[in-house]
Amino acid sequence: ALTGPDHRGRTYPLTGPERITPRQQAGELGRVLGREVACVGIGREAAFGPMAAMMGAEVADSVLDLMGGDVNDELLAVH
Repeated sequence: ALTGPDHRGRTYPLTGPERITPRQQAGELGRVLGREVACVGIGREAAFGPMAAMMGAEVADSVLDLMGGDVNDELLAVH
């Protein structure tokens, strides 16, 4: 599925019957694709500049506060 040229460059939300972390998502994608799919974290400082340019410093700071905490049940919920 999703191997045709119409899907190149497109993004799709990943969903499924169980809750998994982004690192687990990358691992599962790698298994299915037969190649390594990296899940690379970046530090707050590296993320802040581009985010602040896009959404303003105050909002970027708040989003990073939310994203920087532990993964919680709401973030892992399957919708």
